[in-house]
Amino acid sequence: MLALAMAVFQADIRATVKSAPAPEPSLGELAIDAGKHLIREKFLGQKEKAPISNTTSDNLHDWVQIIYMSLGVIGIFLGIISWINKENMRISGSAVSLGFIVAAWQYTVIAIGIAVVIILVSYLAD
Repeated sequence: MLALAMAVFQADIRATVKSAPAPEPSLGELAIDAGKHLIREKFLGQKEKAPISNTTSDNLHDWVQIIYMSLGVIGIFLGIISWINKENMRISGSAVSLGFIVAAWQYTVIAIGIAVVIILVSYLAD
């Protein structure tokens, strides 16, 4: 259940942990920087190199996704182990299915969206 909650609220968790953005420079600071840039280019003949952006938000998998995917896989394994130990079949099955839902959360959301669109189209077609 914790992994499912993390999967649902992953954007909020990232926003909470993310550091505060740097304050925007004032108009005076921007004018000073523009003046320095103009002097370097026109009088000194120096060209500024374009800054290389180092963004970490473009990662394919961040720590929030890794945590809830691993918790989902652990839920799958625990459900399989409980089924092998002949515990309640419904609890074992629900543990495995909930683990699969959490481990493949993006695909689950896409599938729910497609199902809603199909239901709406079939309802409007009548």
